[in-house]
Amino acid sequence: MAISGIGSYNYQYASSLNQMRWLEYSKNSASAAEEAKKKLESGSSSSSTSSVKSSYSSTESFLRDYQSELTALESAASKLIYGNSKNVFTDFKAASTNEDVASVKGNWRLNGNTDITLNVTSLAQAQKNESAAHYSQEKVEAGADMEFKITGASGMSAEISISSTNKDGSARTYNDMYQDAAKAINANSHLGVRATVSNVEGKVSLVLTAKDTGESKGFTVEGKTGAAAGIENASVAAQDAVYSVTENGYTQEYRSSTNDITLDYGRIDAKLKATGETNVYTGVDEDDVVAAVKDLVDK
Repeated sequence: MAISGIGSYNYQYASSLNQMRWLEYSKNSASAAEEAKKKLESGSSSSSTSSVKSSYSSTESFLRDYQSELTALESAASKLIYGNSKNVFTDFKAASTNEDVASVKGNWRLNGNTDITLNVTSLAQAQKNESAAHYSQEKVEAGADMEFKITGASGMSAEISISSTNKDGSARTYNDMYQDAAKAINANSHLGVRATVSNVEGKVSLVLTAKDTGESKGFTVEGKTGAAAGIENASVAAQDAVYSVTENGYTQEYRSSTNDITLDYGRIDAKLKATGETNVYTGVDEDDVVAAVKDLVDK
């Protein structure tokens, strides 16, 4: 049977059911006298009617199952018809030859002949500042108050003031001061800076991290850092991703404030993961073709 003829089966199925329903109606419309006569002659009032109904029910069930099977066959076959917009031969996928450098995926209808060489020189990074580390319960030195200003990428700033002594005049611990400083900094969400207290093998430090990657998302720390000495210096500099794209023999270099970029005029989304080189291409997934053929055979 030609695939193009499968779709016409719905009409044939409906027509068959209508014919059977008409036959059953005709049988049930016989006059009462005729029915009485049949009963007398046959000696049974229901065997003939039951037989007709049983036959109709069996045929209707068969046709219903048959329609379901043909619908499934038509769906499976459509994936292998080149003229179908959803066929497996034009359902192109994007792939990266080195997933450690970059992972990719198509975000709308792809071209089938894309072949790009992606070379990643540097990844986008968020600025990170970290104070010197001290034992958690170590007492701070006298006069180690924190009185510094943080200015975020937006130009907005916040003054952070943390005393080095308790209300009774006793020295505070580094952990207590860092925890209070982190709370005060995080209360200023407009800075675009997140503060945490790192604890490594019993030693704590105050850590500031920009919420976004990229050179334009950096921040500055100025003033008396006190117990958080060193927090004014960046341990990780804010950095843009730098990469080049080679296609059709032409190479172009780009910069991005994030590690999420697009290729092939926006058709491909790429996530940069490490420095290095990878080839990005589009084509038909052979596994999809094999699966479609197997599905058609099964159906």
